Amino acid sequence: MVNDILKYGVAWLLMVFFQVFLFNYLTLFQVAIPFVFILHLFLLPVGLPKYFLYPLAFLTGLLVDVFSENMATGLHAFSTLLAVGARDYWLNYIRPTNLRNASDIDLRGQGIIWLISYLFPLILVHHLAYFLLEAMSFSNFLLTIGKVLASSLYSFVLMILITYVFYKR
Repeated sequence: MVNDILKYGVAWLLMVFFQVFLFNYLTLFQVAIPFVFILHLFLLPVGLPKYFLYPLAFLTGLLVDVFSENMATGLHAFSTLLAVGARDYWLNYIRPTNLRNASDIDLRGQGIIWLISYLFPLILVHHLAYFLLEAMSFSNFLLTIGKVLASSLYSFVLMILITYVFYKR
C-alpha cells in the first residue's frame, strides 16, 4: 500500500515536472503541443475514490497551468478534470468482459487496440476542452480543430511510447 502510494506519487511528480520543463517546449510547427501529463491520471487505479481522483486531477492541471510559460491558469485544470471525469464512463463502456473486477485492468496486457480505444478519446476530450477554451471563440474554428487533432495525435504517440517503455504492469 505504502509502496503503491510512493510509486504513484513519484510518477505524478515526474509527469508534472517533465510536462512543464520538457514537453511544453516540444511543440511542432507551433500547432501540435504534447500534453502527456494526463497519462498518469489515466493510469491510476480504476477503483480510486472520486473524492481523491477529482481534486488530484484539478491540482495536476492547475500546477501545469501555473508553472507553464503561457500562464493559462485554469485551462488545464478544467480540461484535466473533464477528461478524468469522462474516464470512468469510458472505462465502463470499453472494459473487457473477461475481467473479474475493475482493478484487473492492465493497460499493456490488453494490447495496443484496447490502449488506443482507451487513451485516444480521453486525450481528445482534454485537448478539445483546452483549445476551445484557449481560443474563446469559434472564429478560427478550423485552426482550433487542427490544433486539437495535431496535438492529440502528438500526445497520443508520446503516451504510447511512455507506456510501453516505463510502465511494467
